[in-house]
Amino acid sequence: MQIKPFEFMVKYTSNTRWAEGSGALIAVAFFLGGISGGLYLMSLYFNSLLGMFIGWLLVLLVGIVDMAPLHKPLRFWRMLLRPNTSWIARGFIFIVFFIGCAALQLAY
Repeated sequence: MQIKPFEFMVKYTSNTRWAEGSGALIAVAFFLGGISGGLYLMSLYFNSLLGMFIGWLLVLLVGIVDMAPLHKPLRFWRMLLRPNTSWIARGFIFIVFFIGCAALQLAY
């Protein structure tokens, strides 16, 4: 039986490197990302400094939760150098950019 080149996209293949036991953390990071971004924007609209600060703290928590499922967290810089190959890298870069811009806005 010969395997056709397109079968790898159809059949189930598990990614055991990072997904074993840490899929819930990624779901928490997605949830917190939406909640914190929405809280920050709504607080910005209603001019609530406390709400913007809480939203910023939640975004910091998203960054920590995103790093938790990595088996070798000290190698995350490799992920940041390849944003064209990974949506996780793009999201993490966006989170870091958001943390920096929000910190500047809160300081101002």
